[in-house]
Amino acid sequence: MPLHWYAEHRRQRAALAHDTYFARALPAYADYIEQCNEGLIRDQSPVWTERWLLEEDTLLALSGWVVAWETRSPGGSALAQIASAGKNLLNLLDRLESWATLAGRGLRDAERQGDRGGEANCLQALGDLALRQADLAAADRHYQAALPLYRAIQDHLGEANCQKALGDLALRQADLAAADRHYQAALPLFRAIQARLGEANCLQSLGRLLLARNELAAAFGRFLDVLAVFQEIRDGLGEQAAFGYLARTAATVGHTDQALALAERSRQIGRAIDDRFGQLINLELQTSLLGNAEEMEAALAAVALHQQLAVAIQDQNKIERYRSWLERVRQEIPADVWEQFEQSAEAILAQAVAAAEQRLGGRDPLVWVESIIPQ
Repeated sequence: MPLHWYAEHRRQRAALAHDTYFARALPAYADYIEQCNEGLIRDQSPVWTERWLLEEDTLLALSGWVVAWETRSPGGSALAQIASAGKNLLNLLDRLESWATLAGRGLRDAERQGDRGGEANCLQALGDLALRQADLAAADRHYQAALPLYRAIQDHLGEANCQKALGDLALRQADLAAADRHYQAALPLFRAIQARLGEANCLQSLGRLLLARNELAAAFGRFLDVLAVFQEIRDGLGEQAAFGYLARTAATVGHTDQALALAERSRQIGRAIDDRFGQLINLELQTSLLGNAEEMEAALAAVALHQQLAVAIQDQNKIERYRSWLERVRQEIPADVWEQFEQSAEAILAQAVAAAEQRLGGRDPLVWVESIIPQ
């Protein structure tokens, strides 16, 4: 029996007014989602996303009722709090439609209640979603609207996160000077309030900036420093990303075996914390590296794993990425042979990575080696 149907039935039997019911339910749900988000940040256990999924339908229904009935919550918009706290869970689950719905409704509710903090947080959430979907103009619009709100209420963490997000956006747009300006504005704010996770994420973005400037040794060193911080604070998402950027840097200088080993470490962390989007990014790098090395069976295994994940999260852009290659292969071999290959894909890729690590001859892939690409 759907929980929201049951709750509505009980509300009607008790003759409880909608505004009273919502005023009780919303803060309780906001508290619950805050705890799930804090748990996710703390240990990246799949239990937190599982708890979200148990309540997602109810939250969506409740958010629609709140907007329709113009319910007020004590202490500001609880719906905006839910949308803001839930974005990390929704991002990890690739529930982009739910993300958009809750953030949009949360924004309207915060505006109606005069909750400037909730309004800023929902604008930030909408900007993060737009950046994830590569809608750069929308991301900029949302971030630029959020920044003065954070400043007006002296929310230094919100301001720092927004500056960092604007830096990430500028980096996507190849405006390196603007990216540096935003990162340099964010970093002292994170440090002033001792927000170590925010500081680590900002330093990682500065490493990406060094990578974009082709300052490869400096970028590798920065990612190593950031990796140590993420490992110290036990942030699996950050650790996964740091290994991924180390892999990209090694690939840029032509160290295929080192890059394969680092990308695999990143991918395995992604599997452990169930970050499927992060796994997709690593599989794309591994496909490119193996293809360039003419290890086509292993490259195809990476593509098969990529396709399985892309279909699972219904990411159409990722599904289309290798569609033509897969269709061509499927036309050339019997269906039962392809099915057997798909089942063996993980083992085939693992064998290719093990061979790459063996070719490193015991060298630690976390040690920087100068470029082997002729200048």
